[in-house]
Amino acid sequence: MPSTSPADGTSRHLAAQLLLIDDDPLMIALLSEMLSQYPNRRTATSSSEGIRLARELAPDLILLDVGMPDLDGIDTCGVLRADAKLERRG
Repeated sequence: MPSTSPADGTSRHLAAQLLLIDDDPLMIALLSEMLSQYPNRRTATSSSEGIRLARELAPDLILLDVGMPDLDGIDTCGVLRADAKLERRG
């Protein structure tokens, strides 16, 4: 059962900040539709834009395409994991 915010009763997980990174606009549209219950979604169509947005937003979840032309998803993930600002301590 999702936890709720005591102030307004909304589910905290629905307030999560999501970042979708994919060079295919159709995939971005599909993922956005699938995740429409999460209002705090941002999208990027390149690795460099995704890295910039991740640093700006510090999202709760990043969905990242592996095969992108500017910097592949594996290398992008490495850049994001190495960024101290994005490190989660729990």
